[in-house]
Amino acid sequence: MPLIVTLMNAMARARGMERITVSSTAAQLDNSNSEVIDVSESAPIPRRIAAVRSESKVQFATVTRSNGSAKPLFMDVLTPPGPGPFPAIVYVSGGGFLVAVRRAAARQRAYLAAAGFVVASIDYRVVPDGATWREGVADVRSAVRFLRSQAGRFSIAPDRVGVWGESAGAYLSSMTAATAETFEESGEHLEQSGAVQAAASFFGAADLSSLAAGFDAASIAAAARKDSAFAKYVAGDSAGRSVNDMPEEVLQANPKSHASPDGPAFLLFHGEDDRIISPLQTQHLHDDLRTLGVASTRYVVRNAGHGIMGDNPKLWLTTGVMDLTAAFFKQHLIEHAGTV
Repeated sequence: MPLIVTLMNAMARARGMERITVSSTAAQLDNSNSEVIDVSESAPIPRRIAAVRSESKVQFATVTRSNGSAKPLFMDVLTPPGPGPFPAIVYVSGGGFLVAVRRAAARQRAYLAAAGFVVASIDYRVVPDGATWREGVADVRSAVRFLRSQAGRFSIAPDRVGVWGESAGAYLSSMTAATAETFEESGEHLEQSGAVQAAASFFGAADLSSLAAGFDAASIAAAARKDSAFAKYVAGDSAGRSVNDMPEEVLQANPKSHASPDGPAFLLFHGEDDRIISPLQTQHLHDDLRTLGVASTRYVVRNAGHGIMGDNPKLWLTTGVMDLTAAFFKQHLIEHAGTV
């Protein structure tokens, strides 16, 4: 088990939170419709990019927790050099639906900003706030609307906004993109659209009833615990149920249930050796999207695990991964930008 997972589990145990389960076996994949890439010889992305401008802790919304208390939501915004306007990308961090770490993926965010994108990393509501996926998606879409409302301030082209997430944040990115035409907007800046024109998912969940598909028995059992964070993020007060006990709720929490052929393009990345979120998640989502007629591209990173929580975390910090990501957003937010 990677050291960072051991440390995070020790902290989770001390705080009475759920621990991360790592499968002893990898899932068996059919990557025939995806591209398996080896980025081990790719250059690392820079640690610091001086030319990118940064503005931290910009409040984009105030939301309400389930207990009635107010929660301000903030974003950190990176802007490329030059006058713009630039396409924008909303970054949604992971955290198992228990935490949202706005400062995550700092190097990757700066790399995309230097490539010509305004990149906004955001807070969003999680299980301790009493939130479900609906509140999480609402917060992402609220950030999108805020950026459009502040297009002049941040030099943004408001008709060119994408979303990119990792792990739990990748799930919310997929749901934000898939619900582009069906989600009922709420909150502030309602004169703006919360829809996005492209979505990238890094090692993300897609079906909360099968997060451990293909893993060992202990991982499958852990994913199906009653009152797990996954169950609560599907149904709120899960009332002693597991994700296996709520098929209708899980179906509504699945991107496939909302996607349409006219929806935005998807970019899916997964580590070949991810033992925390099964790579079958993005494999099946990729199949579902292509069947629906959605433009979807999937890359499997050889020998990579679950981001910084897997073996070989540096593979995610390479130009081999991030140049493909930048090219995807350039294609769909610049070369073939859609309408809002």
